[in-house]
Amino acid sequence: MSRPMPTDELDEIEKVVRARGEAMTAPEIAQALDGSLPRRTLQYRLRRLVDDGRLVMDGVGRWARYRAPEAREAAPEAEAPAAPPRAAAEEEAAIALSPAAEEIRAHLRRPPEARQPVGYNRAFLDSYRPGESFYLSAQERARLAEAGQRHMNAQQPAGTYARQILNRLLIDLSWNSSRLEGNTYSLLDTRRLIEFGEEAQGRGRLEAQ
Repeated sequence: MSRPMPTDELDEIEKVVRARGEAMTAPEIAQALDGSLPRRTLQYRLRRLVDDGRLVMDGVGRWARYRAPEAREAAPEAEAPAAPPRAAAEEEAAIALSPAAEEIRAHLRRPPEARQPVGYNRAFLDSYRPGESFYLSAQERARLAEAGQRHMNAQQPAGTYARQILNRLLIDLSWNSSRLEGNTYSLLDTRRLIEFGEEAQGRGRLEAQ
């Protein structure tokens, strides 16, 4: 059974956000509290306030902002999301995306209330027969087979390409999961840490851990 959170701390955090009158990031809230709460503790308190409906969270990770529920209701539903900071934009620019992927990312950046809920085609899933039918078209399967064949023909030990994909997946998952907890490591910092064991300068040991 989890321990009850101190109501005075929750009240103080809510008071700080309401006094600002606009959305605040977790670091801004911590500064307004004069650093009286550790970063991780503040995150737990903010999550509790959001779960209880006393605050509303816009965005995810270190770009998340917290505001009073009534302040969010006063905001336009179709309000365009703020542009990501320069560091995040540079990291995204290093990853080439197809036009379809760019469209999906732009959609996911919109506030949840501005997105149109959609379902899925259950008949499409039920119609699949392993070894008999295909989710991908013949053209898509041929293109993927050709891409894989080029790597197979390269003068590399077996499994080299698979390990490269696995290493990239490890870096991406580590970076994104840490961002959700407020970690300030960039994607490049995370890559150096995992591949070379180099901690980012100016960051604490806790973030590297």
